Amino acid sequence: MTNHPQGIYPKRSLAVVIGGLAAYLSWGFVYFQVVGNASATDLVFFANRLALIASYAGFMVLAVFFSRMLVPLRPSNNITFLTLAVVGVFLAGFSYAAPGFAAFLSLAGSLLVGVQYGWFLLYWCELFGYAQTRCAGFCFGAAMLLVPAVCYAAFVLPDVLQVFAAALLPVLSYLGFLHGMNVISENGRFKDMDKRIGKLQLNVDSPRFPWRTSELFGILKAAIMTSALFGFVFGVVDAGFGKLYYWAVGFGIVGLVVTMLLALRPKRLSIRFLYRLSQPVMVFGLMALGFSTALGGVLVSTAFSIELLLLVVTLCETANRFETSVVRLGGFAFSCTMISSAAGRVVGKTVMDAAAGSSFFAMALVAAMTCLFVLYTAFTPEDGGFLFEFSDRTKSDGDVSPTVADRMRDPDPRDMEVSVVIFHEAVNRRCADVAGEYGLSNREEEVLVHIMQGNSIQEVADKLFISPGTVKTHINHIYRKMGVTRRYELKRIVNLEQKGTPPLV
Repeated sequence: MTNHPQGIYPKRSLAVVIGGLAAYLSWGFVYFQVVGNASATDLVFFANRLALIASYAGFMVLAVFFSRMLVPLRPSNNITFLTLAVVGVFLAGFSYAAPGFAAFLSLAGSLLVGVQYGWFLLYWCELFGYAQTRCAGFCFGAAMLLVPAVCYAAFVLPDVLQVFAAALLPVLSYLGFLHGMNVISENGRFKDMDKRIGKLQLNVDSPRFPWRTSELFGILKAAIMTSALFGFVFGVVDAGFGKLYYWAVGFGIVGLVVTMLLALRPKRLSIRFLYRLSQPVMVFGLMALGFSTALGGVLVSTAFSIELLLLVVTLCETANRFETSVVRLGGFAFSCTMISSAAGRVVGKTVMDAAAGSSFFAMALVAAMTCLFVLYTAFTPEDGGFLFEFSDRTKSDGDVSPTVADRMRDPDPRDMEVSVVIFHEAVNRRCADVAGEYGLSNREEEVLVHIMQGNSIQEVADKLFISPGTVKTHINHIYRKMGVTRRYELKRIVNLEQKGTPPLV
């Protein structure tokens, strides 16, 4: 068995993909440098950062509810966003040429760039959902390692060339993505794209909120909350003490640690170690702000970068395990993280402006953030809600190897929870197909799901907040519409709804 992070992919192809990822991750830093050069005041620069985050988060929210329209792996969907992003870069970079409209042009550019920045992240996550999760973690780590070098090379350029560099980076990222998509296509992994997209929404005629439609939102709720908390703390620190290069250095530190861990110890415990490392790094970073803002800012940025990487790996692992698209999950997770980060920036900016240079208020804010972070981590699972198990363990000949013995020696407490969710997701999909074929109402479909999951009438009544008599009435309606009289006949129809798949129960 080999656990090399390269997996089954050629080294040259992996290098191109890593280069494309590095271009994407560096793009945000270079763009903000361009905006800083063109901004007349710090307030305009701050407004541009909030505008980009708002556009980014807004697009992610849009992806949650319109995931069938936003399919990252269809090239026709990418050119439009890429063109708008390049236009946005030039609007912001040369906004000083129109003094009367400079602030307006830079804000418009940030809004356009924010949409593409969110779109880039979604389609990179979607791409690695078809690849091996270990390879995804290695590629993101190696790309983060390159970010400080790319940023330094761009920052030393003249202001005009920085604008062109900021416009070139998204194009390079897109070319790297296309190459990665071609590599995955050659391995035949795109054959199930339509099937994965079909799982994005269980009931097309009656769409519901995503966190009620899929149990995947439930299993990733803790991970999303953890990332949101880290994002809020980072936003507060970044607004009050941060510098642009602090985050770039944090990216480089995380990239170095990840590539070394996955290259030398390519096991799931290496990734779990990252989350355990992020907690003391965040605490020490907050404490270090009292005597060194540079050290504290770098440490806090490093901790937040770890959470972003873990969130990406969790989404890729989810796509591999459940064979589903992560557009909705990714949109929901990253929008929560960015909205909390924006809220933290507003809080930090407000407090620091009110403090008017007083160190007491600044330290009181840092102390409050430290207490909030420590209390949260003390009462949450030790894994932070992230998924650390890799689903891509392979032999040297490329065949999938059994992992039962490994899991018996080193069990993961979340494996059972994930297995239950996999079962429930399959049940939900089959029940949705049956409901559409036989014309069941939304409530009847919900009752059918609970019946197929083995719940009793009283349990169904408790979960749906209706009386047992109402549940029996719905069951009778289901029997009549489907032409059955016994529960085993009902289960047989649902189990045979998808031909070629074994019965669930």
